[in-house]
Amino acid sequence: MVEGMIEGKRVLADLAMLFLFQHRSSIESNRINRRGLMPFEKGRAKTGGRQKGTPDKKDVAREQLTAHALQVAGLSPLEIDALTPLAVMRLVMTARWRAGDHAGALLAAEAAAPYVHPRLAAADIRVISTADRMSDEELKNEILLLEQRIKAAETVH
Repeated sequence: MVEGMIEGKRVLADLAMLFLFQHRSSIESNRINRRGLMPFEKGRAKTGGRQKGTPDKKDVAREQLTAHALQVAGLSPLEIDALTPLAVMRLVMTARWRAGDHAGALLAAEAAAPYVHPRLAAADIRVISTADRMSDEELKNEILLLEQRIKAAETVH
């Protein structure tokens, strides 16, 4: 029985070798193209694929959205050419605000703010105290004067 199994394996191996021998020429011809170069070898001309300059789906969609947005904004081609990045941010902000997208308008406003409003510089404040040179009587008078100013300000408002 063991001899039959070994003989069966040999028969399968012989059949596999015969198949490879008979189809060897077609396997090798698939690996080598007409010019005798292997695929992806240097010097091989590119074939197939998208031609240069052909827009893909994302580019077409972006162009359509841009055209629609500019049509909604009512801008002429000359006005579009004259737009600055700040003007675009302001247009987006107002369009989103009018559309009810307040979160989107806030994002556009945050992006435009540094170009419109300057940052506040850190102030160098020095407090000079003259209280240490004043007598107790002068300090009491100063306190009374400040209290009178506070009362006067409270009565006005």
